[in-house]
Amino acid sequence: NIEILTIASGEVSVDLSKAQSFICTATEDITHFKLEKIPADSTSFTIKMSQDSTGSRGVGIDTFKDDSGTTIPVYWPGGLIPIVTTTADKTDVYSFKIFNGSSITSVGMYGVIGGQNYG
Repeated sequence: NIEILTIASGEVSVDLSKAQSFICTATEDITHFKLEKIPADSTSFTIKMSQDSTGSRGVGIDTFKDDSGTTIPVYWPGGLIPIVTTTADKTDVYSFKIFNGSSITSVGMYGVIGGQNYG
């Protein structure tokens, strides 16, 4: 299944019970992603993140929260948070791995850049 994500006042809700592949088009700035229905054990998911035809939308790809609004740490290779491509009509792909969903706000999850600036 592929789930289409929507933005509401800068927040994108990602329901992990619906899919593991998500498509999001930035039609406004995204301040954070809210993970919903996080499995207690391990899982992974991927977000295809695109800019709309306007572009220049900021995307907080490192800013995740759980249902209660608690921040979820995201660890990136080399500790470098990726800069999301802001060019109009361009796409980035990001994958995330959760090893312990029941303790995600303390142990975090791991982010991987699948690719950036796809045209």
